[in-house]
Amino acid sequence: MSDTETRTERKRQIEDIVAAFISTLFVLAFIIAIIVVLAEDVDKNCDNPIREWLIVWAIFSGLVAGANLALQAACNRTEKETPWVRWTFAAFFGIAFLFTVAWMITGSVWLYTSDDCYDDYYDAWALTLAILIVQYVFVGLALVGFLCLLTCFSLLKKRGEADKENKGQGAQENNNEA
Repeated sequence: MSDTETRTERKRQIEDIVAAFISTLFVLAFIIAIIVVLAEDVDKNCDNPIREWLIVWAIFSGLVAGANLALQAACNRTEKETPWVRWTFAAFFGIAFLFTVAWMITGSVWLYTSDDCYDDYYDAWALTLAILIVQYVFVGLALVGFLCLLTCFSLLKKRGEADKENKGQGAQENNNEA
């Protein structure tokens, strides 16, 4: 590998770690807000288990953010990305994504099925709403990105097939002219 390629690869690795660190800080801010809201209003509660939803969300998100940071750091220590690393990333984030979507739907149902939480425990209700909005935005962006990738791959595949057909027809025309 040339010196330029090594620098480019190292820059990409640093960018990945910085992105993981920033996402960890983002999650940490929500976890601190959850701790403050839950500690401040110990006596308040509502019919739906919003308190428990927030606790599970904080624990799961903290674990995912920490694991993401650890995996990024571990992958950047190795010279080459091996297939098991890619499969580990894919499996881990696939499971995390599915749980996030399921927990997001659960939180949405609990948040909107009762007005008691809005009246009796507004701070937790508002924090849950903020977390759900952020999650819906990120899940929506992830789905749009995935659909864009699928579209790009299908267009590249069709273009490759068209190029093969054009080369085949061009060779056939050259044989016919000779």
